[in-house]
Amino acid sequence: MGWLRRGSRTVEVAEGFVALEALAHQAALETSAGTGRAPGAAQRLPAELTVHAEGSGVVVLAWHNRNVGIVPPGPAVSLAAQAAAAGRARLLVNGEVFRDDGVWRVWVGPLPRPRDVDVPRDTVAAKPPTIVGIPLQRPDGARD
Repeated sequence: MGWLRRGSRTVEVAEGFVALEALAHQAALETSAGTGRAPGAAQRLPAELTVHAEGSGVVVLAWHNRNVGIVPPGPAVSLAAQAAAAGRARLLVNGEVFRDDGVWRVWVGPLPRPRDVDVPRDTVAAKPPTIVGIPLQRPDGARD
């Protein structure tokens, strides 16, 4: 029996938005951007994002198979409905991953992204860096 492939459907977002919780997704964004910390690395990257509507009502965005943001409540209703209508097909949306004050952010919607877009406040802190699950920073904040 061969592998079954799911189709995909790209949707348009009339008014774009910036995804929530960028700080919590920095490691995934950094890896997906493939830029590392090299000086002069790209500050804006086009992105084709996959939309995942969770049963809890949360709508998650993935880029290169890594979760990179959460859709704000307003647009989440529309994207969740479109995901349900798509059935087993992957729901895709175009956007841009960009740097804002040293933090990767995710814009979802038409390009070019407005330069004066409101960037939402993050409520989940970034995870401290680790190697194989071992923190690189001691609890008192000092580094080894």
